[in-house]
Amino acid sequence: MKADDDWGGTLKEGFVSVPNAFLDRLGTLDVTPGQFMLIMCILRYRFIPKDKTEEIRWPYPSITTLAAMMGVTNRTVQLRLRELRLKRMVKVVARVTSAGGPTSNVYDFGPLFGMLETAAKTPAPRRALPVDEASHTLQKRVPSEPSPPLPSEPSPEEDEHQKKTKDLASPTLPEPAAASPSRAGEPRLKLGSRVQNNPGGPLGEIIARKMAEASSKARKALPPPSQVASRRAAFEEKSPSQYNCNDMELVIRVGFAKRGWKGAPTFTGKDRSQAKQLIEAYSPDVVADVVQQTITRWEEVSAHFGANGFPSMAFVYGFRNSLFPYVLNGPQSKAKPGAGSQFNADDSREKGDEVGWGF
Repeated sequence: MKADDDWGGTLKEGFVSVPNAFLDRLGTLDVTPGQFMLIMCILRYRFIPKDKTEEIRWPYPSITTLAAMMGVTNRTVQLRLRELRLKRMVKVVARVTSAGGPTSNVYDFGPLFGMLETAAKTPAPRRALPVDEASHTLQKRVPSEPSPPLPSEPSPEEDEHQKKTKDLASPTLPEPAAASPSRAGEPRLKLGSRVQNNPGGPLGEIIARKMAEASSKARKALPPPSQVASRRAAFEEKSPSQYNCNDMELVIRVGFAKRGWKGAPTFTGKDRSQAKQLIEAYSPDVVADVVQQTITRWEEVSAHFGANGFPSMAFVYGFRNSLFPYVLNGPQSKAKPGAGSQFNADDSREKGDEVGWGF
């Protein structure tokens, strides 16, 4: 049987050849399913000339094209690429257009192929079961001896064990007591409440202990109301020129509240570090102004920069070299990024070279 028969003639559009050594060692190389899918989609655009005198050209599909092929967002593709770069499996080379602007990057998987050659020197961790090549079906094993018949009635020991197991798995809950007149005014649990009757015994002790631990952790995770109120009061007394990296979180929260949005992002250590770098580079009042305008004009900004979701400090920091001119100077600044806005320090061109997100 030919390969064309298996795929119904779809091979006419081309195919990507994958060595079995790579498939057998995905776990050894620590390649996740998402990373593997991205590698295959990128290699679909790899050019291998028939003439051996020509050089193999590495592919350069755009982030949007890869996201459409994989059925994911542009951000997901950028994250998978970042993971492959951290694992040193791919080299990303920036390209520019004839006009000097940024365009899609070139992806060189030479490092990954070198890792595969090294890993292929040792046997694969798992081997496939032998297959009958004539019938293409696994050989069935016929049991040499019939299975012993099940006993008609369980032994006394088994009966006692099953009874204990059933009682533990399905504890009998006591019947709810009738409400006494003295408790008539107390609130009663509604149907669907997460609090249930404690079955008692060892299982009840475990449930009570775990519920107490979960309640204690939840209380510790939330800051006391007095701390939240004092922080908000101190923020309102400041002028924008006095804001620090922690205040930028409140700037975003105020902007979300004005837009009627819920779920404003809570700052992490990385968010504070990024806000601190922006304040040192632009001053606190400029950063606060850009953050506020980004939230207020989010529909316009997100469409211009091809962003999804809601604004965040990661977005402001990632597109800082294009976002700040766009917000402060208007669309006439022609600050349109490719995939991020971290310029090369050694780039002499006025527009700069946008090479990545920088975080």
